[in-house]
Amino acid sequence: MNFRPANPSDLSAILDINLRSIFETCSSHYPENVLRQWIGNRSEENFEKSLSSNQLFVVEDEKRITGFLDVIPGEVLAVYVYPDEERKGYGRKLLVEGIQRAKEDNGKVVVFASLNAVSFYEKYGFEEEEEVKHSRNGIDLPLIKMTYTETSNKTLGATA
Repeated sequence: MNFRPANPSDLSAILDINLRSIFETCSSHYPENVLRQWIGNRSEENFEKSLSSNQLFVVEDEKRITGFLDVIPGEVLAVYVYPDEERKGYGRKLLVEGIQRAKEDNGKVVVFASLNAVSFYEKYGFEEEEEVKHSRNGIDLPLIKMTYTETSNKTLGATA
């Protein structure tokens, strides 16, 4: 398992992971019409700002990119893994790296989790704060604002 900064040649895989994950994994908690509006006209260009800001990372096995992380100071913006690669440690690797890169001086990190991802983040010490609505492509997408602090009783080394 290799974790590294993303590069322009990774954008196609990142887009594919993002779209497949939303349609296959998030469908357990969101109806199809919401998923379609959520992604809108998403393309590789949607990830170029993160790439140029050096906040986009990938994890890969010996064959392909299996997941990606988008992170800024104070917030893990996105952790996505190919649905067929879930529960193999890629998401944990991305999240652990994301927390380390996002941590503020007070050790706090925020994530706005899709409803299907709440239990994943809880496993690594994030706690629910509140349900929020994020406007995306004309819909108000329900998400859960979650916070991680270093004083959490969960450990980053927990296994999936």
